[in-house]
Order: sequence, then C-alpha cells, then structure tokens
Amino acid sequence: MKDFFKAFLSFGLATSIQKLLGFVILPIYTRYFNKTEYGVIDMIGSVFAVVAILGLLQLETSLQRFFYEYEGLKKRLLVSNIYIWVGGCSIFIGVLIFFSASFISTKLFNTVQYSLLIKMIAIQVPLSNLNMLGLVLMRFEKKNIKFFLVYIYTICLLLIFF
Repeated sequence: MKDFFKAFLSFGLATSIQKLLGFVILPIYTRYFNKTEYGVIDMIGSVFAVVAILGLLQLETSLQRFFYEYEGLKKRLLVSNIYIWVGGCSIFIGVLIFFSASFISTKLFNTVQYSLLIKMIAIQVPLSNLNMLGLVLMRFEKKNIKFFLVYIYTICLLLIFF
C-alpha cells in the first residue's frame, strides 16, 4: 500500500500539474493572442501531436507490454532497439518537416510566416519522443522521484519555449 501511495503521488501529481497548467495558461493565451494567433498555435500543436505519434511508431506501447517479460541482456536489447527505432524515425520525420516547413506553412496557413514555428516543432519531435520513452522506463523501473523531477522539468521547458 505504501508503494501505491508513492506511485500515486509521483506519477499522478506530475501529470495533474501538467493538466492544471494547461487550464491556468488558457486565459493567458486568450488575453495575449487574438483568435487567429491562438488558432495558429492550436493548429501547430495538432501538427506536432500527429507527427510525434508517427515518430513513436507505438513502440512505447510495446515497451510497456514486454518490459516485464525479459530480464538482463534481452531487456537491454529490447530497450535499446526501441530507442534506436524511435530516435531514427523521429529524426527522419523531424528533418523532413524541417526542410518542408515553408511548404507546410503555405498549405496550412496560406503564408510562409509560420515556417519558423514549424521548424521549431520539427526539432522538438525527436526530443519529445525520446523523453517519452525515458519517462516510460522510469515509471516501470519505479524511479518515482526521478520521474516526478524530469516531468516537472519538461513541463517548465515547454512553458518557457512555447
């Protein structure tokens, strides 16, 4: 029962803080951005979400599925192979989006004005996906405090740079 409460406090509290911050930041966004700018932010966020899913290949789910079935070298091979595939695929997709940012901006917004934002998203894709894998590993290895600190640090970085 003690482990349950520790896990609940670290994992549940960290994800709750992220959701709460999204709720708190909404009025700030609506105050400083007009409808068009907020729409652009939301559209670029949606593009990021789709691209991140494509870069993950749902391999984080397979990591969760097979994590406890292997031990020792097989477990390390599973983890390293998933990291290599997710990292490679995410970098490939990020580079593709980075170099076609002007085209994507023109297709989505009828202007190249937002191509820099799209390039920033392209850079975030591999970092975000590898971070996701790291968080999954910390959760399954029961590194509660480390998970909480990394999760909060990630949220702070997202607030600063987005």
